[in-house]
Amino acid sequence: MLQKWEVFYTNIPVSGGVRVGIMAFENSDKIVPNSFFVRIPKHTQPLLCVEISSRDGRYQAKLPFTIVGSEPGIYELILPTQYQNELKNYSIKDITILAKITKACDEEPECYVLSAWNSPKFNQQQAYVYLNTDVYTELILSDLSNKSVEHVIECEKIPEPIATAYNCLCKLSGYDLTKYSEIRIKRIIVRWPTRSTSILNLPVRF
Repeated sequence: MLQKWEVFYTNIPVSGGVRVGIMAFENSDKIVPNSFFVRIPKHTQPLLCVEISSRDGRYQAKLPFTIVGSEPGIYELILPTQYQNELKNYSIKDITILAKITKACDEEPECYVLSAWNSPKFNQQQAYVYLNTDVYTELILSDLSNKSVEHVIECEKIPEPIATAYNCLCKLSGYDLTKYSEIRIKRIIVRWPTRSTSILNLPVRF
């Protein structure tokens, strides 16, 4: 295990990047902080790199798992946290997981995968994407069989007063997510008198 792979802040730091979590479901149940679940697809890279962030910014963790030889399926992974007493007070919607398959944790991913707390309630027609963005944001889904066909999902601000690590939720529901070749995050940035568009790739593999 890496040294200092997790931290629980007394003073809340400034939040980080745009992509913060991709979860299989969301509800208000308290998490069980001993472990979590991921759905591993077909892959070629050796590592699953996991980042965990609480919405209030207090808890952050980064840890790698070796997945060489892992067949596609749902896996329970141990979270060896020393902050069980703090984490057990969080609900599922208030602490999110971003898991990517990659060659090295500081490199771009082969793909992101779905994660879940407590139980493996995975559905190929449902996903929750958590972002840190202060501007109008959409998800753009490109069709696998015809990339000219796109579906646009409007993301919503999370109606909570404390949203340090992430403040935006994009709900994917009612789509067969296996039919989409790629997902992109589109943000509209207005700095009067100019208006620009920012695109981030989100290669989720369902």
